[in-house]
Amino acid sequence: MVWLRVEPVLLREVLLILAGLLITGGITLRWKISIHVAVAAFVALHILEDQPFGAAVAVAVVRILSWSRVQLRHHTSSQVFAVAVVGAMVSLFALLPMSD
Repeated sequence: MVWLRVEPVLLREVLLILAGLLITGGITLRWKISIHVAVAAFVALHILEDQPFGAAVAVAVVRILSWSRVQLRHHTSSQVFAVAVVGAMVSLFALLPMSD
């Protein structure tokens, strides 16, 4: 199969994204959370993880997006906070060492 020739790190990223979508999708069936914020947290932490102030910049990006979702009245502050934590937690799994 073609997917068996995929680099392990790429496969891991795709699986993390799918896990994040399944988690947020499951939650949003009962409680309308912002998938925008989950994706922003995941992507910002991944892009900025090796930068000197990467975590601070990622938090700022997620805060701005979360603020906008609340101001537009699409979500409550509890909803965006909860999903930001979910996005960050899924992103942190990428920092775990990979076994061969």
